[in-house]
Amino acid sequence: MQLLVSVILKLSDLPNLVWLLAGEGPTKAELAAALEHHKGVRLLPLQPAERMNDWLNLADVHLLPQKGLRSAGGCQLTG
Repeated sequence: MQLLVSVILKLSDLPNLVWLLAGEGPTKAELAAALEHHKGVRLLPLQPAERMNDWLNLADVHLLPQKGLRSAGGCQLTG
């Protein structure tokens, strides 16, 4: 979660960048507190599965964090 917050803050000078974060996880309150004054972030509740195609078509980049995941494809993930 801290890695995501750091990236969002580092890219905050890009005026056309909007972060849509949807879901209900154990760190949502902490994430909301860390980004509460950031104008480019929208926190949304968990979205229904039937809206997945809408989300995929809306975004240029998708982040799908997985609980307990530490590495993928030989790349070390931190966070």
